[in-house]
Amino acid sequence: MMIQHSSTKVPPGYLQHEDGNGYSYTSPNGRMAVRGSVVGEHLFQSSKFGTLNISAVMRELKLMKAKPLRAKLDPAVMDHIRLVEIDENRVSQMTRKRRDEPVISVMASDGVNIIDGHHRLYRRISDELGFFNMYMVPGQLVLHVQVQTYQQTLQGGWVRVQAGPTDYEIQAAVGDSLKVMIAMMKANGVVS
Repeated sequence: MMIQHSSTKVPPGYLQHEDGNGYSYTSPNGRMAVRGSVVGEHLFQSSKFGTLNISAVMRELKLMKAKPLRAKLDPAVMDHIRLVEIDENRVSQMTRKRRDEPVISVMASDGVNIIDGHHRLYRRISDELGFFNMYMVPGQLVLHVQVQTYQQTLQGGWVRVQAGPTDYEIQAAVGDSLKVMIAMMKANGVVS
């Protein structure tokens, strides 16, 4: 599931955290705080990795001067995309330029996991294109781009609201990701 705010301005009732890395707001459940994201950033929610700040991933890719890899739209990718909830209207209105932007994948211990670009891939499949470009990021990065939610207690303290996998489960999912990524790149002739 993608979560994207429509404005970078903080909505009424939202307070930007002083360090610029989060905000708080009042919900029907009380005062909530979000850390690891600011209003307006592109987020992705995954059952395997929790809520990820895709805007933060993009900043990391830019800092690393990462180059996208070219990958084949093989049956496994097509089957994966068919299992994802796709907004057909969004796909039909997508420009060719947007369609051709690289997707972002995370290497986890079970292989490649797409965290941004499902709609672009669906559009490429619909347009009968045989390849796509993607950024492959190591699984350890997901530990640094987590978005966490906290709820204020009656005593004024804060407790983490655990939605999705625990930190331990995420660590286990990405534990051997660098080894898997290197092995996969070697098998595909990308590195020797």
